[in-house]
Amino acid sequence: MRIYSVHVPPLVSPVDRARVVAEGFSWAAFVLGVLWALWHRQWAAAAAILVAGMVLAGGLGAVGAGEATVTIAAVAVNAIYGVVANDLRRRRYDRLGWREIGPIAADDADEALYKAAILHRDAAIRRDARGYDQGGRGPAPGAFGHAGGLGV
Repeated sequence: MRIYSVHVPPLVSPVDRARVVAEGFSWAAFVLGVLWALWHRQWAAAAAILVAGMVLAGGLGAVGAGEATVTIAAVAVNAIYGVVANDLRRRRYDRLGWREIGPIAADDADEALYKAAILHRDAAIRRDARGYDQGGRGPAPGAFGHAGGLGV
């Protein structure tokens, strides 16, 4: 079982565009490197991976290091990116104003999304048709903390 965080955009129903991010090492980011960064719109990370790779290859080549050393350095750069890739995704969602729901323990991303919806459905149920909570204290937040709720 892994730990996930679910991210929902502001002012949109969470089930429409929620993103699930696993905690820990990302094997896809390790193996695919720059391509994974570009797919997830991590432009600075993609540029940093390319620059780090070129600088390491050039620097190691200049001091006479062999191909094995250059390869190990490239693998190390991708390993470092694999460690921080999911954290960078979470930071990007935070910068965009997305709300983080988590941590949620689940077997896979779909189960994590389902658990997030169940955990926060009570807030959507408490809203009445006018958008007020049962105590009449004003607009109640939706299931994920905004008026969109779960589309209820």
